[in-house]
Amino acid sequence: MKTPENDFSAPPAALDTEAFAAARGHLQGSLPLAHLPRLVTACLPLPPDAALHWLADGEARAAGDGVLRPALHLRLACRLPLECQRCLQPVEEAVEVDRHFIFAPDEDTAAQLDEECDDDVLAPLHGVNLAVLIEDELLLALPLVPRHADCRPPVDASGEPPPHPFAALAALKRGGGGKND
Repeated sequence: MKTPENDFSAPPAALDTEAFAAARGHLQGSLPLAHLPRLVTACLPLPPDAALHWLADGEARAAGDGVLRPALHLRLACRLPLECQRCLQPVEEAVEVDRHFIFAPDEDTAAQLDEECDDDVLAPLHGVNLAVLIEDELLLALPLVPRHADCRPPVDASGEPPPHPFAALAALKRGGGGKND
């Protein structure tokens, strides 16, 4: 349940994941997408009311070694204006993230556990910038090739699709117009 004391507009910049997990903490909020500068550059211009809805829950999870460690369950949801890579027109993509992160005391332990575990294992335990983690996860969740579900190739003024970009090259090869004939 959402309560005023845990409804932030921005995620904390320094989260102590060990204490958060031990307390089985819960944070949630809405954040304007314009506050995520790296994400903004990956999108078309954002509507002024574009927002990210996020939820973070502290928990304990076992890594590959079976030891319970501090963990974070992160859920994100937003709609992003991207450019369709087929027709080059705007396409709105729903982006959702549902990830678990386990925290280790140091980078060496994290690297070792990460190889044995399906969840991501991160270090450090203290001072995790949740806003940066959220933005990283959104960037990783972007579709590689944004595209309309029913996208048709662009047409010119006559209603015909433009010629294939390599049609002239194919004609040259067929006609023997090359230097080595």
